[in-house]
Formats: sequence, C-alpha cells, structure tokens
Amino acid sequence: NNFPYDLKKYIGKDYSKINTTYFGNELTFEFAKSALQGEQLGKRGTTDFLAVSFSSPDYIGHSFGPNSIEAEDAMLRFDLSLGAFLDYLDQVVGKNQYVLFLTADHGAAHIPEFMQENKLPGGRVYTGKLMDRLNASLQRIYNIKKIILSDDNYQYSLDHSKLDSAGIPSTDIINWLKKELATEPGIDRVFALNELNIIPLPATVRKAINLGYHPRRSGDVQLIFKPGFIDAFTLPPYKIDTCAAN
Repeated sequence: NNFPYDLKKYIGKDYSKINTTYFGNELTFEFAKSALQGEQLGKRGTTDFLAVSFSSPDYIGHSFGPNSIEAEDAMLRFDLSLGAFLDYLDQVVGKNQYVLFLTADHGAAHIPEFMQENKLPGGRVYTGKLMDRLNASLQRIYNIKKIILSDDNYQYSLDHSKLDSAGIPSTDIINWLKKELATEPGIDRVFALNELNIIPLPATVRKAINLGYHPRRSGDVQLIFKPGFIDAFTLPPYKIDTCAAN
C-alpha cells in the first residue's frame, strides 16, 4: 500500500519534504557509498573515519509520532537498507576490516495531536510567532521596534544596543516577559538565564540547560514548556526527547 502523500507536486519547488520521507535515508546511503568510492576509504593504508547522519527518522518521528505507521515504515526500511549497506562494506572494504558504531542522539515524544486524541495534555507553542506578538506589544509600550532580536533554542535574545540607547534596563523587559508569558498556554516557566542556578528547577532540567549555556551565544530569557507541549518538533528539556533510550 502507498501513503496518501503526493510528493511529485514538490519536484522543483520544495525538496525539504524529502526529510520527512524514507527517501532521505536512501539518498544518504548513496552519498556514503560515493564517499567510500571517491575517497578510496579503507584502501589507503591508513585508518579512515566515515561519519554518516541519517536525519529522516528524526524528522519522521517528530512529524508523525514514534508510534505512527510512517515511523514504523521508516525503521523497517532502514533495517533493510542498513543490512544492504553492511553487505556493501563487506564487498568494498572487506569483512572484519572495519568497525561500525550505530547510535542515536535522542528519542521522540508523542505529537500533540496524539496526546489530545488520548485525553492527555499537549499542544504546540510556536515561539517565533509568539516572539512577533511580544515584539508588537513591546513596541507599543516603548516605541522601539524588535526589542527581542531572535528566538533560538527556546531562548529569546534582547537587542541590548537599542535598550542601552533608550536607557531601558534589560531587567524591565525580562520582568515584563515573565509576567506576559505566565498565562501563556503550554509554557511552564520563564526566567533570565543568569538566574539559572538560583531558581527552583528539577536537577535534570537545570543540568540540561547548564550544559548548553554559553555566555556569549546563549539568549537572555529561557522558556520551558509544559510536558506534552512542543514547538514544531521537539519537547525540551524532558528525557523522552533528549535521550536515545529510557
């Protein structure tokens, strides 16, 4: 049977749709074979290292859910393709002439639609659209456009140059954001990243954010979603979406 998806309509328009189909994996396997052939890996008298990332299962899992037919189909096909690739390595590199590591970086949470269908809390928080709405409100208050510069990794970064020029303390904006987002559906906590080690947080959540923090690259304000709520794909910083296995 075929899935009810018309992929032909995206030809020449949007090839990113390949990510959410198993064909992304098939192309990746072909790229890996080309790298082996083109670079003569394993045949140069020295140790070679080939790293291959199969991203389609990630996109499929987050788009359709880990218990979806799409995810099942992708993993069954991946198993077959991986077996064929190992046979290829045996032929090209040689049996017992290579070491293979297969690992995963994280799992996938149930999609909100599945949660709601099963009477469980869940939903989507589109932080980009939320940022636009917050910026519009801040502009009405302070007459400054785009005080929030960016939305990345569930963090908002403020435009400190604009705030400094206007003589507005960044803490005023952060406190306003905390109050404004306190009743936003799907958001559990909002805090300044420089408060990370003093506010009450589960140890696992605090550790996850600390490990990803960089003083010059991280944002000013951290958002933490309620369990079951995601943005377009992921459910940070909960274990179900940050570990390969529980």
